[in-house]
This record gives sequence, C-alpha cells and structure tokens, in this order.
Amino acid sequence: VGDEFFAAMINVFVTSRPPRSPVLIEYGGELPDFISRFEPAGTVPYLADVARLESAWNDAYHAPESNSLPPSALPGLNAESLAAAEVTLHPSVRIVRSAFPVASIWESQRSPSPETSLSWEAEDALVLRPGAEVLVLTLKPGCAAFVMALHEGLSIADAANAVLEDFGDFDAGEALVSLLSWGAIASLTTSN
Repeated sequence: VGDEFFAAMINVFVTSRPPRSPVLIEYGGELPDFISRFEPAGTVPYLADVARLESAWNDAYHAPESNSLPPSALPGLNAESLAAAEVTLHPSVRIVRSAFPVASIWESQRSPSPETSLSWEAEDALVLRPGAEVLVLTLKPGCAAFVMALHEGLSIADAANAVLEDFGDFDAGEALVSLLSWGAIASLTTSN
C-alpha cells in the first residue's frame, strides 16, 4: 500500500485504539480487524489477511519453546493406534485462512522480485517456530481444516474424516508426515 497510506492508516489506528497494556508486544492484535473495517483499505481487500499473517508470525515468534515430535516416532505405532491418537500441536502453530493468496503476497513483500507473479487463489498458511526461525508455509487444500480439527482435540482419524467431507481427495497420511517434518507436532497421545 506504500509508506504514506500505511502511516496514515496506522495513525488512525493508534489514535482510536491506544495501548491497554504496558507490554508493547501485546499491542496491535486488533489491527487486522481494524483494517478489515477501514474504508480506505477497501481497494486492497487482502490487506487485513496479510496483517493477520503478520500477527500470526509475531505470535509464533514469541510462543513458548517446545520440542517437536520427530517423524521417526510414527513407525513405532500400528495403524489403529495412530488413527486413534490425539495430537498436541507445537505451541507456536498458527493457521491463517484467506480467500486471497495471503502467504504469497506476504512473501513477495519480504523478498521483492520483479519476476513475482501471483495466482489469485485462496491460500491457507501454517505459521510456526519449531526452532529459531519462524516458518510460513502454504498448505494444500484441506490441511488447514485438518490442523484445526487436531487442535480441537479430535483423533487423527476423526479429524481426517471431518476434512474428507469437504475435501474428498485429502490425504491425511501425507498431511501428518508433513506436519511432523515441519516440527508442528509436539506429541501424540495414544490410548495404548
């Protein structure tokens, strides 16, 4: 949006929503919702979602430290135990769902390139910090819903079945392996 537009918008935000806490890191959480209602930003409808992604990045960066479950933990489980297992996500995991290519827009602004061309399709982003660096990953269709279902406490099988209702070609095994390889899973709880 450019420096002038952004500075003017932030000035309105700061003036209308002064900090409520002396902890500066907590300030700005309302910015994405503010942007979605800020009339001059109506010409850039993806701007609020980009702000949501930036906020998720900040939250992931400041999330508590935790170990991640290595992919090597899966071979020790039989299929039935794995299907019934519940997942504890890494505390830094955040999901941003958007009708716009939010992760691609965000990345194009962090690493501008004249060759950048965006496919204007919906994107879901996974934001996490399993180590020292915050990762922003574009998810395949259905994966965000799967992560959210796991976060709500559904077993792996129940989460996969819930996603399959809307995404018939969703591959829960592939999604689970990806989540493990990214460091998004802190632990698995099995009934055995």
